[in-house]
Amino acid sequence: MNAIVTKKQIDIFKSLFCVGRMDVYGTYYLDSGRCYVAQEPITREVIRKHLDGRIPMGVFMLKGDVTSLKVRKPY
Repeated sequence: MNAIVTKKQIDIFKSLFCVGRMDVYGTYYLDSGRCYVAQEPITREVIRKHLDGRIPMGVFMLKGDVTSLKVRKPY
């Protein structure tokens, strides 16, 4: 996609979505659609690739004790 992703955009994404587990993330293979868990931390580079459209990424909204977090409404 080659869009320029700014530090501010990454910070906003992190503040809204990266409030649970930061050690793994969900994704899928683009060719087959098969889902899997990426066993790597969510870094600024992973977020940059996601916002740029290069990788699909989903966060786990769970705390370390496996309780779920409340999802914030944007309004």
